[in-house]
This record gives sequence, structure tokens and C-alpha cells, in this order.
Amino acid sequence: MPSLTVSDLMRSCPSAVVAEDLPLRKAAELLLMNDLSLLIAVSEDGIPVGAVADSAVIRHLLIDSNTEQNIGCILSRHIESVSASASINSVLHLFRSSCHSIVPVVDSQSRLTGLLFRQDIVRMLLSQSDAEALQAMKRETSEKPSGPHFLSRPNHAQSRPSDQYGSFDASH
Repeated sequence: MPSLTVSDLMRSCPSAVVAEDLPLRKAAELLLMNDLSLLIAVSEDGIPVGAVADSAVIRHLLIDSNTEQNIGCILSRHIESVSASASINSVLHLFRSSCHSIVPVVDSQSRLTGLLFRQDIVRMLLSQSDAEALQAMKRETSEKPSGPHFLSRPNHAQSRPSDQYGSFDASH
């Protein structure tokens, strides 16, 4: 199976990319309406500056009902990103922890070019497993004789001595 790169699996998801001055209410709406778990905040230059998880928005709204505050107050400034040209195998470790459901994909100037979703990684891993299982099954069936299994067994009736059981005469 050919080696996949991040660009092979990344998606364009404009609804998940926001400015850091986005009001909390709008962030909550985007998360709900687009079934997202994370928003990526970018600078005016398109460089990722942070992320805000749906749980942070909910937690903040439960504590403070001021929905006009912007997401900058709950933005996580530590954000890991990956290069579009990186191999998928080299970024798998980011998805092993539960804190990464979406990872920003950047170009050589660190500008956001797409998003890599955990569910796409899992889907790819499952399809690889399915493909590997299918290949193994094909190998097994190519090594076995074709036809029903009982046709490949030795014919025990022909291998018995004919006089062992005697003969049966139905003419009596």
C-alpha cells in the first residue's frame, strides 16, 4: 500500500476556521450547527494561533452567560500543526491521545491549508486493516485447492480393501 501524506487525507473545513475575536455565542453556534468538536483560530495572515474545544465553550457559558465575549478568553494558545507533505505515519501519535480530534495542516509559511480529522485517520486505518485482511484471505484461498473441501479429501472407500467387509449380494 502506498505511503499516504497528510494532504491525501486533509479536508477543507471553512466552518471550523475562525478569527480569535469571534463571539462565544457564534462559536457555540458553529460548533453545534457543523457538528464540530474544535474550532481553529487563525490570525489575519491565516496562521493558526490557537484552538477552542466545544467543552471549553460550554464550560465558559455555564459559568458566565455573557455570550458577547470573544473566544480569545478561552483560546488554547498551544496548538500543534502538521505539514501537508508529512507522512500519515509520522503524525499518528497526535491522534493517540484523546485531546486531538482535529489537527491543523499548514504550508511552508505556516499558513493553514486544511484540517486533519481523527475520524479520517481511523477510517483510513480500518480500511488498511480490511485491505490487509482481504489480501491474507486471498493468499489463504490461493494456497488451498478450489472446490468444496470434501472433494479434496482422500476417498476412503476406494482405499479400503474390498474383501475387508465382504460383499453384499442383493439378488437373494
